[in-house]
Amino acid sequence: MPGPGLLAQIVTAKYADHLPLYRQEAIFLRHGLELSRQTMCDWLHATAHHLSPIVLAMRRELLRRPVIQSDDTHVLMQTHAASKGCQRASLWTWTAPERDLVLYEFELSKSQAIVEAFLADFAGEVVVADGFSSYNTCLKQGVKRGGCFAHARRYVREATTHPREASELLVYIQMLYAVEKRAKELDLDAEGRSKLRQAESKPILDDLRAALDRMRGIATPEGSFFKAWHYLDAQWPHLTLFVEDGRVPIDNNNSEQMMRPVAVGRKNWLFTGSIRGGKNAAIFYSVIGTCKLLGIPPFEYLRDVLSRISTHPHRLIHELTPAGWKAARDAAAIKSA
Repeated sequence: MPGPGLLAQIVTAKYADHLPLYRQEAIFLRHGLELSRQTMCDWLHATAHHLSPIVLAMRRELLRRPVIQSDDTHVLMQTHAASKGCQRASLWTWTAPERDLVLYEFELSKSQAIVEAFLADFAGEVVVADGFSSYNTCLKQGVKRGGCFAHARRYVREATTHPREASELLVYIQMLYAVEKRAKELDLDAEGRSKLRQAESKPILDDLRAALDRMRGIATPEGSFFKAWHYLDAQWPHLTLFVEDGRVPIDNNNSEQMMRPVAVGRKNWLFTGSIRGGKNAAIFYSVIGTCKLLGIPPFEYLRDVLSRISTHPHRLIHELTPAGWKAARDAAAIKSA
């Protein structure tokens, strides 16, 4: 029977250090311990089951935030059918501008229904995302949708046709980011950011809009500049929402950065073995990702929580979330000082 320390080590090694189970199997064997990957896989299933109430508590907390951010990336799932091999699935991320909480969800598709299901209990006002059409459901559910200027800047930089016009658009976007940098340096709150954006970002956006209107029709749909221009034009109501609300970030970089561990991990573990395995991965990524955002050592957190969760009252499950755990640890440190 594994202890909480061993379970915490296996989870941390796979989902924080990106070591698939077959590599861990070899590492354990070098230390004289025969521990099969199937045994570790069974343990991971059980561990995810124990951690799932904590992730549900984290989900409830996120859905109370006024502004959340979302992104998704593909993962492969083994189908166990010789004719198919693997099928494409998706890992969605949901986070907040405060950078203190992140949730992952494993789904078989990228359909609009996924967004609808997650937002069914959303008590906030804004979802910040890229231009993916599945997020159009936000408007149907009475939720505002913020856009991503990082995506727009990327498209403009990659535009090889009409370089003079692309350079002009890029200057305006860089000016907007200069305002955001100054707001961060001044450590402004939402109200302060809103005032600064109204005074400095709004005139820049007015000039950018005029430039886009002037450039309308100069590029053919086949050109790379048209892709950049079209993204800015089509996403304009979403891209400009940040000027109206100081709580809304200018881009979706926070959420995109939360996908980096998945991108690194899948180069090592290549695919998930089943739907259950994908759901388990989402649970572990949610817990470890939030630990990292809060500056908590994932192994230390998991070892402690796994030793207590079976006897912890469910009504106090929020105390075992990474944020609750950190608050209790900090309070204890102050008390003992």
